[in-house]
Amino acid sequence: MKSYRYLQYILRHKWYVAVAGRKLGVPLWQLLTHDLSKFNITEWSAYIKRFYPEKELTEKPAAFDYAWLKHQKHNKHHWQHWVLISDHGVIKPLKMPRKYALEMIADWTGANHSITGIPDCKEWYENNKQYMLLHPETRNLVENIILGKQ
Repeated sequence: MKSYRYLQYILRHKWYVAVAGRKLGVPLWQLLTHDLSKFNITEWSAYIKRFYPEKELTEKPAAFDYAWLKHQKHNKHHWQHWVLISDHGVIKPLKMPRKYALEMIADWTGANHSITGIPDCKEWYENNKQYMLLHPETRNLVENIILGKQ
């Protein structure tokens, strides 16, 4: 039952990402392949244990952290994919290619639509932007689109 509920969520999310992404001009193939790694058994099982637990969780299972890291590093629409951590501890956000930045916005919009029913990510972005390490040009693009600064 938990797998079925999670599958429903993923498919709903992918649909809303596709709708938002087409409005932003994201290529169709990119949207069709969006989040396919979530169907990988490592991500699938860890996400189910995190979001559909048998009992109330007091902390995130370690398996989820590894699955989330893998997801970020294998999916270029996550800003974390574009953060370089040097051998000396310097953390540097790299500029995201436009097509991935647009997919990221579509992802946020689709997630918000799936969870809240609201097809917009402006409020979510405003509440979370201080935690994101974005290259200045990427942040400018994102804010121009989301906050309508164009």
